[in-house]
Amino acid sequence: MLKINLTQPLVYGTQFKPLSTTLHCILLMCLTLLISSCNKPTENQNVSISGSVTLINDSNDPTLNPLDFSGVTVALYDQAILDTTIVRINHDYQNIGVQISQETEFDHRYQSPIAVTTTTSDGKYVLNNIPVGIYNMVFFKQRWSIVYKYNVNAQRQNGSNNMGAEEIFPAEEVSGFVNSAFTFQDNRTYFIANDTSFLDQAIFQTGSVIMVNSGVSVTFYDTVTTINGETNQKFWRICSSYNAYSSETTQLSSANYFNSVSYRGDNVSINNGLFRHVSNGIIIAAQNAHVHDIDLKDFDSGVLFDNSQCSIDKVNIRSGNIRGIQALSIDDSLSISNSIIYKNSDGLIIYTGGGFLVSNTFFYDNETAIRPENCTGVIQNNNFELNSVDILQYLSNCQILKNNFYFSKGLSIRPRSFALINYNNFYKTGQYFINIRRLDGSHTYVQANVDAKQNYWNVTNIDDYILDASDNVNYPGQECPYFVITTNRLSNPNTSAGILN
Repeated sequence: MLKINLTQPLVYGTQFKPLSTTLHCILLMCLTLLISSCNKPTENQNVSISGSVTLINDSNDPTLNPLDFSGVTVALYDQAILDTTIVRINHDYQNIGVQISQETEFDHRYQSPIAVTTTTSDGKYVLNNIPVGIYNMVFFKQRWSIVYKYNVNAQRQNGSNNMGAEEIFPAEEVSGFVNSAFTFQDNRTYFIANDTSFLDQAIFQTGSVIMVNSGVSVTFYDTVTTINGETNQKFWRICSSYNAYSSETTQLSSANYFNSVSYRGDNVSINNGLFRHVSNGIIIAAQNAHVHDIDLKDFDSGVLFDNSQCSIDKVNIRSGNIRGIQALSIDDSLSISNSIIYKNSDGLIIYTGGGFLVSNTFFYDNETAIRPENCTGVIQNNNFELNSVDILQYLSNCQILKNNFYFSKGLSIRPRSFALINYNNFYKTGQYFINIRRLDGSHTYVQANVDAKQNYWNVTNIDDYILDASDNVNYPGQECPYFVITTNRLSNPNTSAGILN
């Protein structure tokens, strides 16, 4: 109980004079009101969300003609948690990769709903006792399209939030050979249960969803085009169909992944797609290909360019079990720019006779960020952070210019054959910035001294972080014949290095 002695001396030695009876009464009333307000129960902040669903059968299947609008599951979910590293990169470098959002991250199978109900015969639904907040909402019914609503704002509006009417159309099953032009429509779901080939033009409307059974391959032999749908969604999606109509939490593993999606037409442009749960990746065997504004996540192998002249820009390649991007070509060139390569076993493997350019790309927490093999190219204006190895050459000639090597957990660069390493910023490494020494054969990975001049080194004892001929004393009988030349060192970081905004 709070006790107040009105005649207790003040800290500084003064003393209250006794108050009048009137003032005592006023003070007592104020204290009573204060105590009663503190004991008053907190007003219930929970609300309801309501709305209605209409099932519209525009297919040629009379078995889908609804007798009523009952049985549609309406589930409310907490928002997906965004990866803070990707959010940071998106914020700091807004011109690279895909900006992640609820649209890119939310999949209802990954979490349990906080509330779920089904529609009545007239299609109405109510979700009660919902804490005020922002959520994602999902509508689904067997054989009908799955509809997502992102960023549903449950506010105190007389305790009720009406979502209005939602139209749901039949899901479509596609399989075998599709001989005529095909459009994947906005706000529709397409199920592919068996290997399927599209022999004519394919059009993807943003907001369409393609769900593929495990082990199944999808192939496009003609042109592919992306157009905006009528909803506000920015992407179309292709993913596993496993447990699509379930509100239970699902663990999607490689066993549930579909096999591949292949593009074999000429002059292919792939954009605004979300690719999920694929084993052998996106296979591009087109004569010319441009891939941009796509997000590939949760896969075994990512993008494979098979004898294709190709360019990639503004893509996210993340969480790959094997490799993110692989280019195999005899004489075609490869260009990768303005992208995010994140948490893959191998981020980028390049084997091409036509040369390559990798620029303005963030490589983060890959086992090996870039692996050039039997090729010639330029690696310029990139950021490398928390990779085990940043650049691992194999019989390749590379110019490595104006990059930021923030922190390699193991090794920044292992040149092989030839490397020109200039104007970079080297900040931190767990072992070595550059290693040209091998323990067998000629005891060197290179064929001449390595030019690593005019770089910034954030260490004073640079030789401790370079492994070359100067370390021969520590390797008796295994003399490396070549040195890494680090003269003309920059005294300050090169401000033109790294990703250019």
